[in-house]
Order: sequence, then structure tokens, then C-alpha cells
Amino acid sequence: MKRQRVDMADLLAWKNLSLAVYKAARGKRSRPDVAGFLSDVDGNITNLRDRIQSGSFSLDQYRRFQIMDPKPRNITALSFEMRVLHHAIMNLIGENLIRSQIHSSFACMPGRGVHAAARYVQRGLRRSGWYVKIDIEKYFERMPHDRLKQKLHNRFKGKAFLDLLDAIIDSFSERPGQGLPIGALTSQYFANFFLETADRFIQGPPYIKSYCRYMDDMIWFTADKTAAKTSLQIAVNFLSGQALKVKDTWQIQPSRHGVTYCGYRILPFSILLSRRKKRNYRRRLRQWEDQWRNGNISDLALQRGYDAVHGMTAQTRSVGFRKSVIAAGPLLDV
Repeated sequence: MKRQRVDMADLLAWKNLSLAVYKAARGKRSRPDVAGFLSDVDGNITNLRDRIQSGSFSLDQYRRFQIMDPKPRNITALSFEMRVLHHAIMNLIGENLIRSQIHSSFACMPGRGVHAAARYVQRGLRRSGWYVKIDIEKYFERMPHDRLKQKLHNRFKGKAFLDLLDAIIDSFSERPGQGLPIGALTSQYFANFFLETADRFIQGPPYIKSYCRYMDDMIWFTADKTAAKTSLQIAVNFLSGQALKVKDTWQIQPSRHGVTYCGYRILPFSILLSRRKKRNYRRRLRQWEDQWRNGNISDLALQRGYDAVHGMTAQTRSVGFRKSVIAAGPLLDV
């Protein structure tokens, strides 16, 4: 395919940087670093542009912390200026990276997401006898820098711009030559893009009835167990050649048994909340209610919080569960 040319002049154009500031600040304007940048937005954009252009802008502005989701997960927070730079880059190449994806890749793209992935997987369960489910071991942590950079060089051109992408990739590592920061905008796009070759390879054989990926969680469907076993071994070998390791928790199961995927328990004719989703539902409700009881949020903010929490139950058979949660706790006098 023809490579897209990206020039630094396009990246550092005032219109592009202004749009990047708007996107990076959305929903975060009250934070001190964001408010400080916006207090002199024209001057700070000029300063940021000059430092990027001269090569004096530091790319390793990361702060690491850990969350439980439900297991320990290392998250990386970027400085506001770094987020602006990442948005400026994706303003130019984001659509191209999205176009590289197959129709059944669902992570981090407008109009897709977990609900669409769950519906797609359910159709696969209805139409095929067996499924294979795998995910990559420590995918972000072990992303090979050299292979990722080569894939980006094969898709884009413009030496100065590619040098910048290389420097951003090299600015973070969990081990020498490996790793992407979880939480960075570029990481979402790059990690999704890296597996598009695997997508096309795995879904290629005629015995693969359908295939779905949500970031590094992959599932595909076959008519019988023999085809499932064969395809699993082929996929494991291919991913190994990409310097990626499949977790030992892979599954080969009859489709009638259903599958837990994207936080849902998906059966051929119904979608339920997984145990983890149920725990998250209860926890997030308690968090919003505690905030309201402590006087930290208004009645309206509490209602909006409820709406957001209920959103995770959309398209699931969960009325009985939600009623049990309401019955278990005291009603709030809002």
C-alpha cells in the first residue's frame, strides 16, 4: 500500500496543536497542570511547538502508579504537554491506523467497543460449533519496539516525523527494547495496530468461521474441535514469530457452553454480567453514594453517576441482579 507522508510542519501547525490542546483538556480543565497551560494557551502552544521543533522537548514525562482492575495493573500518567503532543500526532495518523483494522477488531475505535464486540461474539456462538479464545501475556509490557517501529515505517513516511515516533516509543520501556505505557493515547493506537497482521493471518483459513479481537483478547470460531486445535497451534506459532507469547489460559470449548469476553458472560441467546462486572457495578455505586453522603457531589451529579454505572448493564439480562443490589442497601433520600 502507499505510505502516508506526514511532515513536521503539519504536526506543528497552529490549527493542529490547538485542536490537540482542546482534546487533551476535555473533561480535565480543573486540574492544576491543565488550568496552568490554558491560562496562557497561546504562549504555551508557541513554547511547546518551539521545543518540539528544536528537539529540546523531553519525551519521558511519565508518572507511574498501580490500580487493582481486579488484579494489579501498572498505569502510566503523562504530563499535559505530552498528552497534547500525542493528540497532535493522532490527529494526523489516527484515521490511517483505524483503516488498517479489520471490521471485527473492536478496541479503541469510534462506533465499536465492548458492547459491539459482545454482540459479534454472540453471533459467532450461534453459528459455529466450537471456539478458541486466547490473549497475549503482558501485551503492553512486552511490546517489541523494533517490530512496532518497522510496522509504522512501512505505513508512514517523513523522516523527521518517523524519528519523533521512534523517540516516543523508545522513551518508555519495561525492559530493554520492550513496552508501551498503559494510559497513553499513542499506546492504544499502536497496540491495536501491531496485531492487525495477526488478525488477517488467523482469520484467513477457510475453516475459521468468524474472528473477533478486543485489543489483545482474541476469539475465533470453527465447525469442529479438530479445526479449533489446529488453528490454535498455528496462531501460537505465528504470534511467537512476532515476539509475543500466548497465555497458558487459552480455551477451546463448544460454543453452546458460552464464553466470558469483554467483561460479559456471553451465551448463544443471552448476555449476562460477568462476576467481575457485578463486583465493579456494586463498587462504583457505593463510590457515588459515598461521595453524595459526604456532600462532595450534588443530587444531579449522583444521578449522572448512576446513569454511567447502569450503562455497563446495557444489552445484558441483568434486571434481577440490579433489583437485588437495590434491595440489599438502604434507599437514599435524594
